[in-house]
Amino acid sequence: MQVADIEMNHQVLVVNAGNHPEPQRVATGLIAVGWDCTYMTATMWPSDHWLMQATRMKPFSQTEFASNLRRRVLPSSLTSANTVGLVRTSEVVAQLARRFAPAHTVSTSVKRTTAFRKSAARRSAASSIRPEVVLAQYTSALEVFEQDANSTRILMYPIAHHEWMRRSLNAEAARAPQWAEFLQGNDIDAARREAMDREIGLADAVIVPSNFVQRTFVESGIDPAKIRVLNLGVDLKESAAVPLASPSGSSVPLKLLFVGQVNQRKGIGHLLEALDLLDPQKVHLDVIGPATPNIEKRIRRDYPGVSLHGTMPRFKVKQAMAKADVLVLPSLAEGFALVGLEAMSVATPTLVTAETGIDVIEDGLDGWVIPRCDRESIAQTIDKVLAARDELPQISARAQAKAMAFSWDKYSARAVELVVSIHEGPSWRVAEFGAQ
Repeated sequence: MQVADIEMNHQVLVVNAGNHPEPQRVATGLIAVGWDCTYMTATMWPSDHWLMQATRMKPFSQTEFASNLRRRVLPSSLTSANTVGLVRTSEVVAQLARRFAPAHTVSTSVKRTTAFRKSAARRSAASSIRPEVVLAQYTSALEVFEQDANSTRILMYPIAHHEWMRRSLNAEAARAPQWAEFLQGNDIDAARREAMDREIGLADAVIVPSNFVQRTFVESGIDPAKIRVLNLGVDLKESAAVPLASPSGSSVPLKLLFVGQVNQRKGIGHLLEALDLLDPQKVHLDVIGPATPNIEKRIRRDYPGVSLHGTMPRFKVKQAMAKADVLVLPSLAEGFALVGLEAMSVATPTLVTAETGIDVIEDGLDGWVIPRCDRESIAQTIDKVLAARDELPQISARAQAKAMAFSWDKYSARAVELVVSIHEGPSWRVAEFGAQ
């Protein structure tokens, strides 16, 4: 099936409590082929909204708070959708909580998402919306799925199955108790897990971003026939604007970069311990991403040679990626670690675990795959990189070439074909919509 052959004039309701890009990109693709789209959001505002205008006014525009809010601007590709903003004031409160009370961020997020789900169902019931397809981000879907039983219900699940994560991360806490307090995702309460189970049960299909996530669903007892794999995309136009840098020579330390939330689900503890097994004259680690005060204190105390940079605007992060020799992602559980693909798009190869979900990396050819997330395996893999420094220019070029096949435009086109296939019900193969 080609996008041009898809029948128009279908109604779709897209429900996204967060600011995940996947539902935005699917909605963009469906709008482009003529579908009537209603987009419900708790975290996005049109660019002409007074709040977005305020974030561009000095001196407020120069604050981290304003920068974070600007990331919530509704993409121009969705301006033709019937956009319904729900409980968005709570998002501003959540941003303040992240800044001033990070310990309460998770509980605030759960309450906000629950309020959004119920509000979305009420608004949908009270309106004239009668969607043929309801497409919802995970944790956003339950009440709308229950209400729209006659619609084709598609759940987008961006990370490993929650029960798999709970089992795996609790095992990690026992294996590495010194980092257990910095885990994330192993303490989902029973009520929330039940709601997530019900979402999956009500869905006609679940779209996941990688073969790894598919495996966690199957291992958690979900029917494989329900699962569809669709790898994510990257903003290639943004990457093209980033000046590229050649890999550093062997006369200077190998420049390693970690990007993401600084917690143990991302494997940060094992990465730091791996540094103890390596010659500090040969490697240097930069860390970009939000960190709680406790883990930041631990790193500064025990690993003073590591450079912590906190959060950065997206374009500056990509500039840092381009200057690094290797991006390191030793995650214990992800969905499809998009930062890895973003680094590849600016010619920086990535060192990952299988649990990052980046199925596209070929070990030793355009990146490296760590066999296990522990200090020894990470150190041994970094040693392989050090031994192959003369090959870094070729590996970097292959990494960038691989990333070129994963634009967001291609993602949207594949997603449209996938949604229509699910809605119209023909037989098809998961592999058709995986990495290409």
